[in-house]
Amino acid sequence: GAAPPYPELRLPAAWMEDDGVVLPGSYLSTTGLALANLHPDHLVLVRATAVGSAV
Repeated sequence: GAAPPYPELRLPAAWMEDDGVVLPGSYLSTTGLALANLHPDHLVLVRATAVGSAV
């Protein structure tokens, strides 16, 4: 099923998968995140972690 886009991460719906989210390599390298597959429920947590790790 198609998942809704997440504006806060600027993720287009095309990137959304049934079992989670597949982020582009550029996003991972920019934020320093190690996980490419994220569950939608964890997006906010991951976003907060990315911001915190950059400080």
